[in-house]
Amino acid sequence: MRSRKTYAYIALAVVLLTAAHVGLSLAPPARADHHESSRAAVKIVYAIDYPLGEKASYLEWIQSIAPQLQEPEELRSLASYDNYHGASPHRFVEFEFDSMEDVTAYFANENIRAVLDDLPNHASNIGVHTMTLRGDYTR
Repeated sequence: MRSRKTYAYIALAVVLLTAAHVGLSLAPPARADHHESSRAAVKIVYAIDYPLGEKASYLEWIQSIAPQLQEPEELRSLASYDNYHGASPHRFVEFEFDSMEDVTAYFANENIRAVLDDLPNHASNIGVHTMTLRGDYTR
């Protein structure tokens, strides 16, 4: 029973973090380089750990929900990376969008919300980061 309660708190945290990231990103960011467009590329990066001994189960779940995650047209690309050394976080999942408006529409999608609500049942130590593209590097 305690495990379900823990997962419920994790699910709530994921929903709140995602909402906070999307909500905060709607406010104009304070920055010195005002030349950046509000339609700059945006990446949402999830840092995820597999539950102990459950990597195969997680990967099986991912295969079952991948089509749902990739279907909405707002999504430019979706990629995942495993930590080469097997350390925490075990995996990064990178969602790329053309704009913050696309991010908002994507995460408002009922099917995407259902997948994210289920994520704590398959993963642990979930962190969410919102990143915008910078022009610091040319290569």
